[in-house]
Amino acid sequence: MSTSICSIIIPVYNGVQYISATIESCLAQDHPFIEIILVDDHSTDKSLDVLQTYKIRYPESIMIIRRSENQGLTQSILSGITQAKGQYIAVIGQDDLMLSNRISLQVACIEKYSVSMVCTNALFLADEELTSNLVNPKWLRDGYIRREAFLFNNPVIGPSVLFSKDDFQKISPSIFIFKNSMEWIHWLQYTAMDGIYYIAQPLTYYRRHLHNLSSSLFKTDEYKNYRKYCRKFAWRTSTIGDIIGAFFYKILRQPPIRRTR
Repeated sequence: MSTSICSIIIPVYNGVQYISATIESCLAQDHPFIEIILVDDHSTDKSLDVLQTYKIRYPESIMIIRRSENQGLTQSILSGITQAKGQYIAVIGQDDLMLSNRISLQVACIEKYSVSMVCTNALFLADEELTSNLVNPKWLRDGYIRREAFLFNNPVIGPSVLFSKDDFQKISPSIFIFKNSMEWIHWLQYTAMDGIYYIAQPLTYYRRHLHNLSSSLFKTDEYKNYRKYCRKFAWRTSTIGDIIGAFFYKILRQPPIRRTR
């Protein structure tokens, strides 16, 4: 088993309803070398009390970052990455769950294939009910996600990722200009480094409920502008081959997974 440290970042804002279950799923990881970074974005509910309870119980494993004002999801994640001690970073939502072998499998994969990022499939969690419904039901084989997959949309399930901190530090922070949106533009950068590997096995539960941040975010002007920004950046920095590949996947409606880089 790898002895590499993985830092798990959980951005929190008024997440008292589900945050305990999320933290417990991170503490249950069978990879022994983890730290959990809880970034409270100035919550107004009892979230911070819950985080402090876990800090008292697991002082060696848990770090709390308390922000003095609400600055949004992007800055919460970036501040967690800055403080992370691990060679690898995983980010999970305050209401999502990890399967117990997620980090160990992803660390083994990122080291085996020498890639910048590893992502996986996920299962839907309908409020409190575990389901067997895949988030990406057609994505049934392992392989590399190439750059062309990102030209029309973001193909990666956000709470499923694990990436190299060294590779993240090669990215200019100037691209992260939106308060609550950074995933698409972030993942795209790794396609120009050592690449992204996809594991078809679902290792995360992605929770759907009435108060999902993503559900409300998708309806905002910020997200509409963010999509335009990411597409413009992706197309401007892609080759003719990338563009042809993007249309190939879009027309055939095939999962953008390849066996080779």
